[in-house]
Amino acid sequence: IRTRPLLEAATRLADVWGEATFIARAGRAQQAQVTWLLQKCLVHVGDAEAFETSGLIAPVASAIQARLHSPVAEARTLTTSTAEVFSMVLRPDDPLSFEEEHEEAEKTPSTGKDATPGTKPPPR
Repeated sequence: IRTRPLLEAATRLADVWGEATFIARAGRAQQAQVTWLLQKCLVHVGDAEAFETSGLIAPVASAIQARLHSPVAEARTLTTSTAEVFSMVLRPDDPLSFEEEHEEAEKTPSTGKDATPGTKPPPR
């Protein structure tokens, strides 16, 4: 892992991001901001080996699971993009893809698209 503060930030973001209260009550912009930050941290943590030694897999996987089971559709949409980023780091040769979910989300007006990797940070 590159730096201890990055690992601590990623762990804390994953914890907050997966909390039921945050999933249910945080506004769309805040959800998108935390999702974007978590994705950026995941990309910069390193490769699969770095993740395995960091202890970050469990909190991120737990948060993804909590959000995928959420009744809030937008939370699930933001989660699929984060799961894809997470899997790209862990399994670069065979990452997850939620193309069908992304296509369905594009049909709804509020998808959190600004939280996808490689885009500008969401508005404040």
